[in-house]
Amino acid sequence: KAFKSQMMSMYFLADAAGQAVNAQIVKFYSSATEVPYFLTIGTVSIVFGIILLFFVKKICHLMDDDGAAA
Repeated sequence: KAFKSQMMSMYFLADAAGQAVNAQIVKFYSSATEVPYFLTIGTVSIVFGIILLFFVKKICHLMDDDGAAA
């Protein structure tokens, strides 16, 4: 309950960071580079997803509501 506003702030921060990254990489998009552009974005997304899979247990442990800090 004490962290609701902090979590909303983190949500907005993550959204802003995503938009900032998109504003930088969109410079590389054109009709001539459409396929490599989306292949690169898709590949990076898949790689980060796989990396996150390795941290699922640690993230779940950190989110556990037993009051223990890491």
